[in-house]
Amino acid sequence: MVPFLKGLHLTLDSWREDRDEDGWRLTNAIKKKIDYLEKRVKPGKFVTMVTRFKDDMEAMLHLTRHKEPPKIPIRPTNSLATYHVGDASGSGYGATL
Repeated sequence: MVPFLKGLHLTLDSWREDRDEDGWRLTNAIKKKIDYLEKRVKPGKFVTMVTRFKDDMEAMLHLTRHKEPPKIPIRPTNSLATYHVGDASGSGYGATL
């Protein structure tokens, strides 16, 4: 679910300066961050929806559509273990299976 929250985060931060149309920060300069903190620009009443917002929210709705979380096994259901011995030299000298 975490990757799909990025569209929400980018939309919420779309009001900030130095953002492209997809909400990503254009620069990462420390000086601009310090200047920004000194300006203390207040956010507007509305934000601009970024391109991936709709797809991310549809994915979140799909993942959370169940009334109860689906049961997913976290332990293996079989106990088969194998051990393979081989030669990684490339010439095949001493190769075994």
